[in-house]
Amino acid sequence: MLADSEATAASAARRGDGQTEKWGLNNAVCALVRLGHEGEAEARLQRVGETRGEAERAYVSGNTARLRWQQGRHDEAIAAAKDVLIQFRRAPPIVYFLHSPAYDAATVLLLAWEAARRKGGNARPARDDAREALGFLKSFARLHRFGLPTLGWAEGLAAFVEGNPERARRRWIDALADARACGMPHEEALIELELGQRCGDERDARLERAEALARRTGAAPLARRARGAKNAPR
Repeated sequence: MLADSEATAASAARRGDGQTEKWGLNNAVCALVRLGHEGEAEARLQRVGETRGEAERAYVSGNTARLRWQQGRHDEAIAAAKDVLIQFRRAPPIVYFLHSPAYDAATVLLLAWEAARRKGGNARPARDDAREALGFLKSFARLHRFGLPTLGWAEGLAAFVEGNPERARRRWIDALADARACGMPHEEALIELELGQRCGDERDARLERAEALARRTGAAPLARRARGAKNAPR
């Protein structure tokens, strides 16, 4: 994905096709964040510059949300994820390339909801944002089958945050099958990690598989999470 995205951006830049260049750059940012190359992702995000239209802005905001969360800049990540919701209210995610911002916004807002519940106090606003993001991801997955693994992961996390680990486990088991059927090893690794870490379901075997899959795809942050979970005290 990264090499193709970089080639698309470079070719478009030579032709003077600014819109396609931005599309390629956004795809590259998406890949670089998952690979753990935050500095390179930041540089390409800056090159995208101003955006036109809801879809293009949603893509940039989704990438920004994912990158900022990974950097530990959570308030900025949440603001960017909420901007994705604003764009989707105007123009729902229908076209295939809007999977990434739908997934990124749901990821950040679900994790923000989980963090808000952990802190105590009023977590309702964070919950409402997360549920709205989940709704957009669900509408996308109805149109595009490759959205099913990320939807299943997100619905499983929502169930877990709501205090229903058994429902979360069942949803993640279904999502794991979807990830394998769609040939999506990064999502497969993430779901294996959730099952092993949060549900204790075949813990050691699942965490081993999660780390191996993450390493195979080059997803260093996910591999570190799996290794940390594996080495954590029981």
